[in-house]
Amino acid sequence: MNKASPLKLLEITLLFLILLSSPSLEASKNILLASFVMTTFIEQLIAKSYTKIDSHR
Repeated sequence: MNKASPLKLLEITLLFLILLSSPSLEASKNILLASFVMTTFIEQLIAKSYTKIDSHR
């Protein structure tokens, strides 16, 4: 069984919290959305750097 990375778990948690706060809390929704975007961006950067390292071998 594949273990999920900690960033992927954080990403899913933030997405869930965005959905919960969406109807009522505008400020927390914006903070959670920004956190989600940053987490996704960091995860993509890490994946891209691993791809570059693996392609040079």
